[in-house]
Amino acid sequence: MKQKTGKRFLLCAVMLLAVMLLAVPTQAAARYKKQWKKQNQNIYYYNEKGKKLTGLSKIGKKTFYFDQKGAQHVGWQKIGNDYYYFNIARGSKGSMVKSARVSGITIDRTGKAKKDSASLRRLRILFAANQTVERITKPLMPKKEKLKICFEYAKKNFGYFSWRGFSPRNGWEMDFAEDMFFRGKGNCFSYGAAFAFMASAVGYKEVYAISSGGHGWAEVNGKVYDPDWALASSVDTYFAMPYSLSGRQGRPNYLPNRAYVSKI
Repeated sequence: MKQKTGKRFLLCAVMLLAVMLLAVPTQAAARYKKQWKKQNQNIYYYNEKGKKLTGLSKIGKKTFYFDQKGAQHVGWQKIGNDYYYFNIARGSKGSMVKSARVSGITIDRTGKAKKDSASLRRLRILFAANQTVERITKPLMPKKEKLKICFEYAKKNFGYFSWRGFSPRNGWEMDFAEDMFFRGKGNCFSYGAAFAFMASAVGYKEVYAISSGGHGWAEVNGKVYDPDWALASSVDTYFAMPYSLSGRQGRPNYLPNRAYVSKI
């Protein structure tokens, strides 16, 4: 009899412990209600039931985007067959943009990007750049750190190959950015254009793909970023290089040769 009583007691104790262990995650999640939380280098929003929001979700009057695990995503996103743009900011500031023009793309009052043949091509590049940035950086990193990671990524992961020479036609920056994002290799114009799109995805506004006709680079906030030349020369890092150093000690003469300038 004592043996049976002891077994029952042990079984009850095991069941009680299992229930307690299962309750811990639920209780922990329920601690956060109707608030943004930074966790594991990501940003989440817990609703009134203490659950993480997923997918397209409204918080108040604004719309946000979260993946299946509840992590917030910003910048250019493709949801279904449509493209949307979310302010590149953390938490409540990273909301969907409506009735605006961003990076040459018209966005309607529902938040959907216009998809004619010209804009669709640009959207695919903008989305590819944003996907790359999201994959190699963390949302809570400072912008400058993200930009540096993108620069090193371009140097180490893009290959060199010249698919074509430079032609100053409208949309040349897309020709060369596509080389890197969809073919994995390109020439100096490709390095510059692809990095410029990545800098835009990081959240920089004053971003340009530049060509002299013979060489290409990116310009961010008035400084030179040249991942291609950084691979060939140890004179400078060519990351945030001031134009005042143009032509000095073997550096390319960037400043007077900004012949073709395309804003991203």
